[in-house]
Amino acid sequence: MPKQTEQLTRITKAEWHAEAERRFGKDPMKWKWICPICKHVQSMQDYKDAGAETENVAFSCVGRWIEGSKEAFKTKGKGPCTYAGGGLFRLNPITVVGEDGKEITAFAFADPDPKPLSLSEGATKDIQDAEDRKVLKSIEPKSEETPPCPTNPPS
Repeated sequence: MPKQTEQLTRITKAEWHAEAERRFGKDPMKWKWICPICKHVQSMQDYKDAGAETENVAFSCVGRWIEGSKEAFKTKGKGPCTYAGGGLFRLNPITVVGEDGKEITAFAFADPDPKPLSLSEGATKDIQDAEDRKVLKSIEPKSEETPPCPTNPPS
């Protein structure tokens, strides 16, 4: 999936589901999105717990179903908020195209620029450390004798 920025991204529903599974696993209740207005991170489980209908997931902020949420565009501070994806301001950055060609807009995933699936940072560092050790070993003296040093003078 292309890097998501402030510009719109257009993908198929199958690609959208595949990307969600890649990022969060097969359990849709753990998939997460970020509201484009209040930046509140919300999961499908959050929508279910709030009593929202499935068609509202990643379309409107979960705050629409939580009493006391901040008013979108008017109240500053942390979310959730009352933003509705189908309102006057349509700011959802993702367009998802269904098999029937119908388009819906959606929030970006909560981690908009994930690292591709590969070695973890720690594993990459371990490999680099091993490479560094090989280089150091290649420049060590080849002799079985201990090289001279201040604490081990030659005999």
